[in-house]
Amino acid sequence: GNLRQLETLDIRGTSIVMLPQTIIKLQKLQHLHAGFPTKGNYLCTRHVLHTYGFNQLDACTSLCCRAATPCVMMDKDYGGVVLPGGTRKLKSLHTVRGVHVSCGDVVIQEIGRLTGLRKLGVMGINEKNNVKFCSAISNLSRLESLSVQSDKGCLDDISSPPKNLRSLKLEGRLGVLPVWIKKLQNLVKLKLSFTTSSQVEQDVAMEVLGHLPNLSILRLSGCSFKGGELHFQKDAFRSIVAFDVEGLGGIKSVNFDQGAMPELEQLKVTDACKRGGIGFFGLDILVSIKEVLLSVHFKMDRAGTELE
Repeated sequence: GNLRQLETLDIRGTSIVMLPQTIIKLQKLQHLHAGFPTKGNYLCTRHVLHTYGFNQLDACTSLCCRAATPCVMMDKDYGGVVLPGGTRKLKSLHTVRGVHVSCGDVVIQEIGRLTGLRKLGVMGINEKNNVKFCSAISNLSRLESLSVQSDKGCLDDISSPPKNLRSLKLEGRLGVLPVWIKKLQNLVKLKLSFTTSSQVEQDVAMEVLGHLPNLSILRLSGCSFKGGELHFQKDAFRSIVAFDVEGLGGIKSVNFDQGAMPELEQLKVTDACKRGGIGFFGLDILVSIKEVLLSVHFKMDRAGTELE
């Protein structure tokens, strides 16, 4: 609380999971970066408690000097910090990243009052707090970048998404594509995962994404497609420069019509190899393409035989 001239606080990669009340004294604070990777050498709560049969006391004893301990004791997933009450008083804040909101509604209410925010990254959105979170996001009219980790269907109630949003990352089990995404006319970068239940629903989702006028970078990660064809129609995705698809579950063919993705320079596809493969059609008519990256892996049994 004595660092009153502090403008940037970066505590990523530390063991801090809850910020002290004294942070509200940092009235000049503009950028708050918190959280740490959910992948790598860290042990997460579920892995310790369930894989090894530990209870919380066992986990605390085993990991007493590790950064994971506070997360284990709080019984929440690894990766974010909790903001204290009164955070709304930090009116100079432009960036808040790595905040966990599943511990109660107070944190969400505090975020909703930070009307000067330009960049926000949160995790822990679930069926208990999603309505209040969606309401809070509608209050942040200046927001330009939003990153959210949520459970299925928990982002459907955003009625008025920030119109200036340029970067959006939605991770977790989204379910169907949120309908409000079509309102994001200034969106430039988009990463998301969603599920489709039919070819028709899939085509509708791709049509919505394809008509975002300023979308330049699109990454679909871990989507579950029920339709057999991923189809990019004429005059769709006209501003896309980079397209990254990670996981093509259910897809047998990827088709590009003449005139689709006229500005596409890089196509990257990462997927487990399926028997029979995936057919790519129309790559030769992508007029601006410079690089195609295909990354596949095979599932083998111990004898080295490819699995279905």
